[in-house]
Amino acid sequence: METLSTKDKIMDTAIEMFADKGYDTVSMRDIAAAVGIRVSSIYHHFSSKLEILESMYAFYARERRHVFPNTQNVLRALETEPLEQVLPMMSYYWPPQIQEKMDRIILIASRRILIDKDSENFVRENFFDALSEIWIQLLHRGIELGKIRPVDIGCYTKLLTCYAFNAAQLNCTAMKLSLQEWTGGLGMFYSLLKPTE
Repeated sequence: METLSTKDKIMDTAIEMFADKGYDTVSMRDIAAAVGIRVSSIYHHFSSKLEILESMYAFYARERRHVFPNTQNVLRALETEPLEQVLPMMSYYWPPQIQEKMDRIILIASRRILIDKDSENFVRENFFDALSEIWIQLLHRGIELGKIRPVDIGCYTKLLTCYAFNAAQLNCTAMKLSLQEWTGGLGMFYSLLKPTE
């Protein structure tokens, strides 16, 4: 098992504390105590809580790029494959070891979007825009190719991204979605895309 660096321990602890107690109520002293280091030591790694928050957001953005569907691959597959074989390519899952961390980061950011423009931009860019962009391209191209009956693309992508966003928030509670429940929900959305006859 890989040993975490002190910097990683600080960030992981802060993610848990910010998600459970709220960013504004947690101090650098609280984080240091939970990690088991002196308060002065935390400043060797992060100059402020804001820097920790920014590091969380950067971590999420990096990891998202690793698991997110490749738009060009999906569109290429749509050219030759039936829709029902392409749609599973749109699903992405976090590796189990970071699933909770990623959901907590979204929860932290979503609580801050009304008071922090950087958090709002983070959620928009790394969640809503990223997910919408690939779906919009897939739907437009699928309709052009005659593989999908016309749908209201804006409405469809908004509903799908809101489902994914709310699932991430639920995953930080006792109402956590199982993989089966998550894929069942996606299946409902996929069933709305009717192939042309």
